[in-house]
Amino acid sequence: MAPEDWFFQEPDSTIFWLSVAAVYNAFPDSCIWGWKTREHYFNDDAVHIFKPAMPDSGDVYEIGEPLPFLWDMAFELFTIEPGENYDFGDAPDPSFPTFLVSNGAYHIIEPGVYLGKRVDADPDGQPDPNARGDDNDGSNDDDGVVFLTPLKAGEQAKVLVTPSVEGILNVWIDYNGDGFWDGPEEHVFIDEWLPAGTIDMTFNVPDFAVSKDNFARFRFSTLSPRSFKGLAIDGEVEDYRVNIIELGVQDKENRVPTEFALLNNYPNPFNPTTVIRYNLPKPVPVKLTIYNLLGNEVRVLVDDSQEPGEYKAVWDGLDKYGRKVSTGIYIYYIKAGDFTQAKKLLLLK
Repeated sequence: MAPEDWFFQEPDSTIFWLSVAAVYNAFPDSCIWGWKTREHYFNDDAVHIFKPAMPDSGDVYEIGEPLPFLWDMAFELFTIEPGENYDFGDAPDPSFPTFLVSNGAYHIIEPGVYLGKRVDADPDGQPDPNARGDDNDGSNDDDGVVFLTPLKAGEQAKVLVTPSVEGILNVWIDYNGDGFWDGPEEHVFIDEWLPAGTIDMTFNVPDFAVSKDNFARFRFSTLSPRSFKGLAIDGEVEDYRVNIIELGVQDKENRVPTEFALLNNYPNPFNPTTVIRYNLPKPVPVKLTIYNLLGNEVRVLVDDSQEPGEYKAVWDGLDKYGRKVSTGIYIYYIKAGDFTQAKKLLLLK
């Protein structure tokens, strides 16, 4: 079939791409079109219009732009039984999604794409109280991640990751010990592009982290698996039990950050509000601003001199005139003395 047709199968592939569009005479104030897919088969994605040529769940088409030729969703027709050529995780199920029936994370094994030195096929998820299910069968492939430092609340930690090829890494850590990876700042690395080789990575452990059956999930793929559950087209998933050192009561009361930091907003995507956290090690003038992708100022959240400490700012999705902004990706940017940093956030309605 021709690319301009509604349905199109790429050559020599079982991957199908579906393009869907909605056209309005007048754009609605709410209920922007989209769809929510079945969790077991499509990673439970809430989908709006995609802009990039290669689909990536969570990317949003900018309102008001002309409709280009787009692929909006992909699905695969399987000719083998699930489990024959897949890599699964081994975090405890059902507290963490690991079994196929729980829509646990699983990757199609593609030769040459993995973490560490190898990846082996699993018949299903391998849940284990210590996330060592892959070890128990005598064929351990969880060898691509090494924690170089303890995970201490309120401090930086380091991890060594070894991808076999260049690709994308997503990491989740259950900081609050609730048996899930959807809490504040628990999506530790989001679509982090890595070259092949051994990579030293640094991340912040939030001060609210507690020591309570904490587990980490690492997902590596050449196409981004943005969820801690569901299917990835290639690569590997590796789960680890981690120990977190909590802040003591006095530490929490007296803590002063040792360096500037702009942290990931939570929740992300969000609707209607999101929290942006940042750290100041010394007194400085601070300006925290929201911009759209065109670089236009949307809202100034903070513009003041502040003392050392850990701060939070809330954005309610309104611009500087008090109007609701449209669905899309925005940039939050901080200038604190000589320190500057920017990160992305996604508003969905």
